Amino acid sequence: MLNLFRNLGGSVGVSFAQALLQERTQFHQARLAEHITAYNVGKCRLRRSMARFRRRHRS
Repeated sequence: MLNLFRNLGGSVGVSFAQALLQERTQFHQARLAEHITAYNVGKCRLRRSMARFRRRHRS
């Protein structure tokens, strides 16, 4: 019985952490997207640089 509750608790904890991470990722992506426009050259360069970095380091 103890094993059952430990497994359930672990599953709930992992699910909660994953949901929280997903929510915060969406929040931060939206905040970053608010400040990037076609007229902001520096931020557009940074975005392109980050995209190149992601392409090079894909698993």
